[in-house]
Amino acid sequence: MNKTSCFDCRATGCDNLGKCNFGVCQCLDGFGDLDCTKPLCGKLSDTPINRPISNLKDQCQCGDGFTGVHCNVCTNDDVCRFLPGAPLEIYVTKVQSFGNQSI
Repeated sequence: MNKTSCFDCRATGCDNLGKCNFGVCQCLDGFGDLDCTKPLCGKLSDTPINRPISNLKDQCQCGDGFTGVHCNVCTNDDVCRFLPGAPLEIYVTKVQSFGNQSI
């Protein structure tokens, strides 16, 4: 599908639980593009407009305190404490790397 500025989600819907609002997808945090199909790079604390769409060829460049394929994994409590909906006590688990991807 060739996506242009004429994209209207009322005809096709939005992926990844995005909501269609008057023909424009409103994507959940971590997804972008016209139909919410592309993962975003960057820290969870960055606004979506400041998080580039992942090209999946190169690993995202993570900011301090974040890791993972799309930089959406906190590596310590201090960087996640201020996120909306963050619990009062945050437990960080060990991140394991497999090749160039982290889980």
